[in-house]
Amino acid sequence: MQQRYAFLAQQFALFRQPVLILDLEATGGDLMRDRITEIAFLRFDGDSVQHFSQLINPQQEISPFITELTGISNEMVQHAPTFAELLPKILPLLRGAILVAHNARFDYSLLNSECARAGVAFATQTLCTVKLSKSLYPHEYKHNLDVIAERFALTVEGSRHRAWADVAMLADFLQLALAQHDWLPMAMNLLQPAALPEHLPTQIRAILAHEFSDRFGVVRIQAACGRTDILLCEQAFQETVVWLNRHANQVQQIENIEFYPTIGALHNVFVYAKLVQQYGLSLPENGRHTVQFYAQQGCLKAKIRPLASGVMSEPPTGVFFHPKAAKKAVQEWAGQVGICPTWLGILPYSPPKSAPCPVSLLKNCACESGDVAAHNALVQSHRYHLPTVDWLPQPRLQISETDVCTGQTLNFVVERGALRLDDGTWFVCAELLNVLKHKFKSERKTVAVI
Repeated sequence: MQQRYAFLAQQFALFRQPVLILDLEATGGDLMRDRITEIAFLRFDGDSVQHFSQLINPQQEISPFITELTGISNEMVQHAPTFAELLPKILPLLRGAILVAHNARFDYSLLNSECARAGVAFATQTLCTVKLSKSLYPHEYKHNLDVIAERFALTVEGSRHRAWADVAMLADFLQLALAQHDWLPMAMNLLQPAALPEHLPTQIRAILAHEFSDRFGVVRIQAACGRTDILLCEQAFQETVVWLNRHANQVQQIENIEFYPTIGALHNVFVYAKLVQQYGLSLPENGRHTVQFYAQQGCLKAKIRPLASGVMSEPPTGVFFHPKAAKKAVQEWAGQVGICPTWLGILPYSPPKSAPCPVSLLKNCACESGDVAAHNALVQSHRYHLPTVDWLPQPRLQISETDVCTGQTLNFVVERGALRLDDGTWFVCAELLNVLKHKFKSERKTVAVI
C-alpha cells in the first residue's frame, strides 16, 4: 500500500491533516434506520498509508436485494463484530481525518447514526469525490464509480459494491486524476465544512474533534473578554465551524467551547433556557407582543407590551405578532366575557374623563354595577383564555420529540407560547416561537392537548 499510493500520500499531505478514503456497505439507504454491514478505508497520514477492512453485524436482517447487490449475506455477518464493538478500534483513526468518499453525505451520515447509537460523539470534515470529479472533469456527464472505472480503465479488486473494492477503485482514480490537475484549490472549496480558521486555539480544535457530533445540539462559546455566544444547531459541528469562520478575527480569544447534545429543535430550546438561567444571559427581542394587566386606582386595565424573552414565573397572557392584532383580540375577548372595555382601557379612542361608557349607552355593561371588585375578578378568571397566534390554538400542550436513530423520546409542556422548565418556571424566546410554529404546521402528530 505504501508504495502503491506513494504519490497520493504526497498529494494528501498538502491538507496538513490525515485523510481517509472510506466506503461503507449497508442494509439500505435510510440514513437513520439502516445499518452498516461493511467498512473499508485507506488512511493517509504523512508518508503512512494504513488499510482497514471489516464486515460488521448490522443487528438487523439483510434483504435478498441487498445481498444480491453487495454480495454480503446474513450468514457472512452473523459472527462479525457489531459497530459498537468495532468502534474503539477505528474511532481514533476516523477522528480528525478528512473523510473522502464517493457521495460522502451517505457514508458520513451513516457513520454519524451508528456513532449516535453507540453513544459516541463523532464529526469531521468530508470531501465528496462525486463533486470533485465534476470539478475536475466538467465536460463529462456521468461521475458514478462504474463510469469512472471504465473511463480510466481501472481494475476492480474483488466484487464491485464491496467496501474495499470501492475504496481501492476510488484511490486509483484519485491518484490518476490528481496527477493531471491543480486539484487542491478545488478540493479546499469542496470541503464540508470549510477548513478551520488558522489561528483557532489548539485546545478548541481538540474539543471539536473529540466532543462534537453533527446532530442536534447547543453550543456555548466563551471568549476571554467574558462574551458568551450560544448556537442552537441541527448539525452542530458544521454550523459551529461556519460560525468560527465568520468570526475568524476573534477566534484567538475563545477560551472554551462546550457542546450539549440534544434530540431535536425543542430540546435545543430547553437546554438553551437552562444555559440562560445558569449564566444570566440577556436575550434579544422576539418580535411578538402580549397583554399586560395593571391596576389603576384599584381597577385592572390592559395594555399591549412587547413580549419579553427569558425565564418568567408564569406564561405570557396572549401572544401576538402585532400590537393592533393584540388590541383587537383583547376587545373581542372582553366582549365575549362581558368585561367593560372602558374600565379595561381598551376603547378604540380616548373619551373625555366625564363621558359615560359608550357601551352602556347602547346595551347593558358590567360597569353599570359600579362593582370594581367584580370586574377585577372577571379579568383575573379569564385572562388565561386570551388568544394566541393562530398556530397555537390551545392554552396547554404536550409536544414530544423522538430521535429516530436512537429511539429516545422526550416530552415538553408548552403553555401560551412558553416552555415549562424543570423548576416550574417558563421560558420564551424567538427560537422557541419559531420551533412551535414549525411543530404545529409540519409535525402535528407530535402535539397533544393536556
